[in-house]
Amino acid sequence: MKKVIGIISLLLSVTLATANPIDFDKAFKESANIEKQIKRTSFPDRTYLITDFGAKPDTPDEPCHEAINQAIVTCSLNGGGTVVVPKGTFHTGPVTLKSNVNFHVEEGAVLKFSTDQSFYFPAVITRWEGLDCYNARPLIYAYGETNIAITGKGTIDGQGSNETWWSMCGAPRYGWKEGMVAQRNGGRERLLMYGETSTPIYKRIMKPEDGMRPQLINLYSCNTVLIEDVTLL
Repeated sequence: MKKVIGIISLLLSVTLATANPIDFDKAFKESANIEKQIKRTSFPDRTYLITDFGAKPDTPDEPCHEAINQAIVTCSLNGGGTVVVPKGTFHTGPVTLKSNVNFHVEEGAVLKFSTDQSFYFPAVITRWEGLDCYNARPLIYAYGETNIAITGKGTIDGQGSNETWWSMCGAPRYGWKEGMVAQRNGGRERLLMYGETSTPIYKRIMKPEDGMRPQLINLYSCNTVLIEDVTLL
């Protein structure tokens, strides 16, 4: 054991003695050059209020995601612009972003997502703990879109708590009890197995009973993306 420790110490000493010092000036210049090459989002000066499409505040029993998604699709089809969630509390199901849309949650606006899991199935292609699969639709989702943004000083609230999503991790301290749906009941292990055996993604289909919680936001295979100012709960 002493011999092993001695060898490790020697290797660390050699590594530290031969390591090149960091040229911070050069690193700063390189990072600045990289930043200049990043393509920034840009949107036409057109605005679409979700309330003009039928969304109403303070209606927890009538989620307004259909109105929100209609506003997003209309905006995208018309060449893009900004879809605005105005001041107020809006209850919603899953929202799907489209190309050239800035989804803007105004200051004082709260977007509260339903915790009814049935809203987030059938499954969509997504990524869970770094593994591609078909799982519950993320609360805010996009697939293969470009030039999209989530902005504003409002709040996007997934309503996670011990009574809703958190218990699905399978930990008693987060509300899980024997018999409840949770990732610990085999779903997570199966997904890990899919990754280890290189199972084709189209066969990696997770179901509600697997307890794999949806992400709050997942922008899958998208590019030119901006998330700015919003509070994410």
